[in-house]
Amino acid sequence: MKILFCIAIALCLFSQNSKGITMREISYMPEEGIVTNEKCAVTIAEAVLSDVYGAAEVKWQKLLVAILEKGDIWVVSGTFPKRKNLLGGVAYIKIRKKDGAVLGMTHEK
Repeated sequence: MKILFCIAIALCLFSQNSKGITMREISYMPEEGIVTNEKCAVTIAEAVLSDVYGAAEVKWQKLLVAILEKGDIWVVSGTFPKRKNLLGGVAYIKIRKKDGAVLGMTHEK
């Protein structure tokens, strides 16, 4: 099964799109990075956190807030609603500005 998965990944990486360009040829990286602003970081965080923790869990934590840490890592966190008698915590996710890689995530209890 692992071998089939590796073959499928290799085919995706080296296959050509409709214009005949292979993925290896696509190497443009903007100097300022891929995730250049808070809105982009929050959008990525919503997609990843919803997939991992469920859309309903992330929805009640809105507004998600993104802070650029050390100039190269976006830290996105949920905000706890200001209603009394709520238990639990919020989600946190770290996203690299350069390439949009998710470096880690957690959810408080």
